[in-house]
Parts: sequence; C-alpha cells; structure tokens
Amino acid sequence: MSKVERRVRSLVSEDGEMRDAIRVVLDNASDGEVRWVDVRDEITSGQWGRLIEKEVLVDGEEGFALADQDEIEAGLEEDTSGD
Repeated sequence: MSKVERRVRSLVSEDGEMRDAIRVVLDNASDGEVRWVDVRDEITSGQWGRLIEKEVLVDGEEGFALADQDEIEAGLEEDTSGD
C-alpha cells in the first residue's frame, strides 16, 4: 500500500465525511489539478486543509495536484479493514 493510499484511508477512518470530500475533489480535478474555488461550495475549508496537510493534494501548476489519483481512489475502495 502506498503512502497516499494509507493517508486517504486514515483520513476516511478518522472522519467519514472525508470520503465525500475526497470524491468531490476527484470529480472536480481537471488534468489532475483542482483549485479551492472549484470545490468550496461542496467541501469545508477544514476538509480542504486536511487534504493538503496529509499531502493528498500537493502543489500544482495552477492549483493543487492530486498526489496520485489511482492511489487516492484505491484508498477510498475499502470501507472497513476488519474492525
């Protein structure tokens, strides 16, 4: 499991609403990048900040780039890990 996938799983396990926030970011990413203005009506600034803090979103050319779209999606796939 990659670092990005692990971070996504951690975020989702800590806060179930992060799953929807991450999906919003993925849905709004254009060429692998997303800007706050594109998602601010659908996610909170706290959620956005957590994605940056956990390096799910990293500096991009015109906004923030997805660290690794495939790994982010993989991190969303499994809801539970045997809890």
